[in-house]
Amino acid sequence: MSPEAVERWKAGVLSPYCISGCEDNCCGRLQPNGMTSGDIRFIYGGDDPDLIKRLMKEKRVFREIRFLQLESRYDLLDRCPRLEENGLCSVHENPSRPLVCKTYPVFPEKVPFQRRFNLHFETSCDYVRNNQDGIRRYFSHEPSIRMVWFT
Repeated sequence: MSPEAVERWKAGVLSPYCISGCEDNCCGRLQPNGMTSGDIRFIYGGDDPDLIKRLMKEKRVFREIRFLQLESRYDLLDRCPRLEENGLCSVHENPSRPLVCKTYPVFPEKVPFQRRFNLHFETSCDYVRNNQDGIRRYFSHEPSIRMVWFT
């Protein structure tokens, strides 16, 4: 199991649902978390070495402290700057967009020192909320994952 497998599931199962008529506009109310410093630079479009410090000082980004994490992770504290007025993502089709954007509403998390992932499912997503049994069946053949449901 890998983040790429989650991305394939999303592309084959979830994205057609989202694009075909879901009006939840999840990204419009989502405050992404678990982003790397590279993700933050991508989202805010800057190479300024003090960008993250400035955003933290302005209280637009929060640094997470994670046990055994090799790289710092950050949470956005306000609306993503890549969202357009209509709530659609301006970088949705960009293959370089952050992993959290690629896999939403599922957040894969590598378990330190193990060969498995936790998949955190965001139940505020209409599809996830209404299809938990089907999602469990889809991923049930993967012994290396543990599913976690949160709102």
